[in-house]
Amino acid sequence: MSVLVEFLIFIFALPALFLYLFYTMLHTIADFFGWSFIPGVMGIHIGVTLFVLGQPDPSVQWESIFQTLAGIEVAGMPLSLVLVCAGVTILVIGAAMNIRNQTAR
Repeated sequence: MSVLVEFLIFIFALPALFLYLFYTMLHTIADFFGWSFIPGVMGIHIGVTLFVLGQPDPSVQWESIFQTLAGIEVAGMPLSLVLVCAGVTILVIGAAMNIRNQTAR
């Protein structure tokens, strides 16, 4: 009977342990990147999603907003590439500002 109880505790405690480890990992990453973590990751994510989605076939009668966004070009570059570059730039700026603030103390 005790083996069953220990097994149940293990089964219920394992997801809680994984959630705690995931939370501490995200907390450490967010402390390093600061305010720029969410906008940077969202820019990269949306840019990759638009790149994978691509433009619709010209013969379709309607297209989604994401397919419309995938077809937009900003200064000759596709919007997906602009968003990925902006996301990386935001992450680099956030990390550089954090490192600069740590070394200035």
